Amino acid sequence: MDHPYLGGYMPLDREFRADSARAERARDRKYLRGSTDELSRVQPAYLDRVIELVARHGARLVLVATPIHPLYTPLLPAEVKGAFDRRLARVASDGEASVLDLRDLPLPADHYYDFDHVTPRGAAVVTERLSQVLMGSG
Repeated sequence: MDHPYLGGYMPLDREFRADSARAERARDRKYLRGSTDELSRVQPAYLDRVIELVARHGARLVLVATPIHPLYTPLLPAEVKGAFDRRLARVASDGEASVLDLRDLPLPADHYYDFDHVTPRGAAVVTERLSQVLMGSG
């Protein structure tokens, strides 16, 4: 199965300044210009392939819903959030994966690279939390 390239790369050493207007522009770029149609077809196909691969090798799959900047969360379209939540619930209930939802993990503003990606410092916090859960101490 051939899938299009979904993203881009940016340097991690820039400072991110979040404000409501920026959050709205980010939402509009991502969700109001038709990109959700393409993503909604491609992303589940990728996830299905990962689930198949993990099952074939007898490994344990843990899906992590990563932190989202608190200014951005309320701007997410309800249908996008709903589809994401339903997919996570289905995967978890089918036993295909464990789900760790860290979308509301409190992080300082300087731990975000943009509205839905963390910096290396943010990644360290997320990784520590993930480690605690996987090792049974969190």
